[in-house]
Amino acid sequence: MSIEVNELLGKPGDSDESSDSDQEIKPRVPHSSSVAVRKPRSASKKATLSLDATLLEINTLLVSGRPVNLADPRYPKLFVVNYRGSHYFGQFFTQQQRRKTRQRIKSNEFNDPIYAAALYDLAGLTMGEPVDTPLKKDKIIRAKKELDRELTALQQTRPDNAKPWWTARAETTIHENLLYRHYQRFVNSYETFREESQKREYQPYRMMGTAKNPYISTADEARHAILYALGGKAELSHSTLRPTYHAPGAHRLRAKHPKVGYVQIIFHSLDDLARYNPLFLSALHASNKVDIKDRNLNERETTFKSSIRSRHIVFTQQVRFPSFNVPFSSQYHPVKYGITEKSAFSRYSNIIFSGTGNTGLLEHLATHYAQQLQQRAVEIAEEKGGYIVYLGLDGRLQKALPTTEDVRKVRRMKTDVFGAFSYNLSRYKPESKANEYQRQ
Repeated sequence: MSIEVNELLGKPGDSDESSDSDQEIKPRVPHSSSVAVRKPRSASKKATLSLDATLLEINTLLVSGRPVNLADPRYPKLFVVNYRGSHYFGQFFTQQQRRKTRQRIKSNEFNDPIYAAALYDLAGLTMGEPVDTPLKKDKIIRAKKELDRELTALQQTRPDNAKPWWTARAETTIHENLLYRHYQRFVNSYETFREESQKREYQPYRMMGTAKNPYISTADEARHAILYALGGKAELSHSTLRPTYHAPGAHRLRAKHPKVGYVQIIFHSLDDLARYNPLFLSALHASNKVDIKDRNLNERETTFKSSIRSRHIVFTQQVRFPSFNVPFSSQYHPVKYGITEKSAFSRYSNIIFSGTGNTGLLEHLATHYAQQLQQRAVEIAEEKGGYIVYLGLDGRLQKALPTTEDVRKVRRMKTDVFGAFSYNLSRYKPESKANEYQRQ
């Protein structure tokens, strides 16, 4: 999604002063620790199998229907990575809250669990409110148990009507349970989903104890999460925070709000996924369990129910727009923003100063940050003694994420892949659920 230049600019009379803005005249060269330049470490001292040998052995076990013992000391640790982008929307973040969040991220103190809006509502808390007292934590624990019961009930209930309420035509997708119907509506038509949740006219909504959203969206690849964090997937009417460029002098533009959001890297082991049982959008669509619109299928989403625990959030990075009130620096701008040439820096500056057209800056920043975050995810996996792996559409593990064309191809084949091999996640021998709700 592109953002027109006029959406990036400030309004006449706006003050240039803002705690969000970089006030220094010269940009600071980023410290080497802020970018992905660490020397890779060996995968694990204990593991004796390579990644390829590990995947071959695990996939052979899965195909034969045998369980996989992830505690086998020959195996390196295997992680499934997701990315979650958060934008500083005005209805959720005041300037003071933005400043506090940025400070916590900078000091590496921002490691709160992620809670769905429905969880806050059931707990009697305000969306985004700090869960920082024993009483609030107890409310969240009890609310999570209730929400998990409701979502499990949806998954165990067949629809009253074979046709969903939103269409009169025959559907190629027959939802085998209400959770899939509820989830498809959430992904394809979010604004309508919110309205219908409030009205509670249809079967799945009536089974929920709250009208708020019970899902937490993550992306299987970093770029989509970054676009969301940058505000590229929202309209101005959604109280989106734009960088708000001003022009104190010709072609010397400064962003009033350069930092507009952040992206989190999220790691789950395979037995974590067995325990949490998230909704794998690509696999559900490929196996005709849900019917996802193309524009949403490209989001490459994995959706978690009710919460994501803090121990799974392994890295957080702020995303920001550059300012153009400083000269181009070959040491700073390539590392910070991926702008490697002075001519490109000038081109962005000139287009923004003109006030019309589309700079392509949003797409450029998304690609730049995606490369950094994906490399950082690989490094973190190595630091933990393991590797990143992906769930293939046939259920086997693989080293690359299936493409959207792969998803469409499998769906056209009308092959039911969901539930086969590794999508029967119980084969990964999850840990005991004892004290599950007490773990954050």
